[in-house]
Amino acid sequence: MTTKIHLLCNQIGEPLRFLLTGGQVHDCTQAVALLSGRKAEAVLADKGYDAYAIVEHIEARGAKAVIPPKSNRKQQREYDRELYKKRNPNSSAGLPTGTTRTESASKPLSRSPAPSILLLSIVDTA
Repeated sequence: MTTKIHLLCNQIGEPLRFLLTGGQVHDCTQAVALLSGRKAEAVLADKGYDAYAIVEHIEARGAKAVIPPKSNRKQQREYDRELYKKRNPNSSAGLPTGTTRTESASKPLSRSPAPSILLLSIVDTA
């Protein structure tokens, strides 16, 4: 069995919150729980997090959803492309050596026993 770490980071890559799930759990299922109680100007994530419920949750709290739309979305929406480029800081979010970082469950993971790390970043209001 594999493990997936769903990680919420601030704009400089510092971990704020994480949740553990089985490796088969989709990325977006933990987004609302990770964001719960957090204030942000923007939430940056890859298109694996492009779900109506997540975007609505972010926008209902006054933040900007910086998530590119999936190609199969019937109604494409705009997002801040320049801000999106900053979604993954150069640091590994203080993770142990050998940990695999991925942006999407669709990307192949290394064969090492290290868990996959799924990043969801916020730009703090403070």
